[in-house]
Amino acid sequence: MWYNLVVMVFSDTTTKENGLIQVYERLLGLGDAGISGDANKLIEATMYFNMANSDIWSDIWNAYGGHHYDSSEQSDLPYADQTLTSGTDVYALPTDSISVKGIEIKDNGGILYKLNPITLEQIHEQGLAEGNFQTTDSSPQWYSLIGRTVKLYPGPNYTQSEGFRVLYDREQVKFADSGSDTRTPGFDTPFHPLVAVGAAAIYADIKSLQRTARIEKRWQQGRADVKKFYSKRYTEMFPPRIKVADGVRQAR
Repeated sequence: MWYNLVVMVFSDTTTKENGLIQVYERLLGLGDAGISGDANKLIEATMYFNMANSDIWSDIWNAYGGHHYDSSEQSDLPYADQTLTSGTDVYALPTDSISVKGIEIKDNGGILYKLNPITLEQIHEQGLAEGNFQTTDSSPQWYSLIGRTVKLYPGPNYTQSEGFRVLYDREQVKFADSGSDTRTPGFDTPFHPLVAVGAAAIYADIKSLQRTARIEKRWQQGRADVKKFYSKRYTEMFPPRIKVADGVRQAR
């Protein structure tokens, strides 16, 4: 697997070595503008690129090493605030959230504090029906996720602007099927070419190309390298450790 030191964009017909579509064309032997010059083929390729990018996103997300990943193509941080309203105990989740990391709310003095998660099963273990748990409005202490909503226990008896915060994960930014899309894959620059490799592996498999095994091997090696890199990225919190074998070699 090769690694890149230049930010790559989805398509660059001028500086071709910086364009993922152009790398894809070379990997598959499709010729210059074999994809970027054909609108229908570009639509098909974009689907494969988004599938490959989604696989890499999943690898990064599952290789958690203390560093919370979010695409560099996002224009804000992965949390959302809304008004905390007196007497209201149910709030909608952000539309782009796929998992929830935590809920924070402001107290009566405007200071954020963390709520404790609780499940329906934990409420039932106390011998209570969900509708009878913490029903007197006060300062919320717990939250439960119900569908695409968050329910607070108890509900607040005060109102705070931007007093309800959801910290969450979201999907990668998808490429658009146009030759003018200049978005990047969203993760660290050295691994940008891997999206083109993954898209090429999907195409080669569908078309039963002779080069399928070679491209697939490069794709799997790259994915393994991504997992290894992101699992160790937060080095201050999780520093590298010397193995016993390393100490033995040094002693020799």
